[in-house]
Amino acid sequence: MKPDKRARQYAQALFNVARQTDSILAVRDSLVLVAYLLKKDAMFKVFFHTTKIKPVEKVEILYTILQEHCHAIVAEFFALLSERKEWKLFVPTLRAYQALQRSTLEVVTVTAFSASELDKKAVAEIEKTVRERLEKPVDFTAVTQPELLGGLKLRIGNLFVDGSLATRLERLRHDLLQS
Repeated sequence: MKPDKRARQYAQALFNVARQTDSILAVRDSLVLVAYLLKKDAMFKVFFHTTKIKPVEKVEILYTILQEHCHAIVAEFFALLSERKEWKLFVPTLRAYQALQRSTLEVVTVTAFSASELDKKAVAEIEKTVRERLEKPVDFTAVTQPELLGGLKLRIGNLFVDGSLATRLERLRHDLLQS
């Protein structure tokens, strides 16, 4: 079976179980966390790939290390992939799960780009405003891009709203050159 198809099947199974337990977003967040750790932490990646630790023990270790940050469904999925040596399917499964979540829940993906890191209060306020305006659930992410100089740029689905200082300065430069 092709890896993409297998990842979609895993994602569908994870999504169905998450829906039954009313934990779609918690499972998604746990998948994202584990994918991040796999990408950024070499020791965690070795832990994931090792065959010297039994899958059942891996689940227990995950619970111990990540405690409330890793949903039980994701920990079991982690062990399943480890047992079957299908490590490469974790990230494709995450992507397929996110696509299922967005299409099923009609969640709009929103990314806010800012020149400096936004504090939690600002992020919550922006997310609340966008959610109220769109009247839909929002999957919100804040990203820091120092080259924006100031202001904010939003990506809402495939729509870009650019209120950054860098763009305003570029427009001013363009207008001055046209004059």
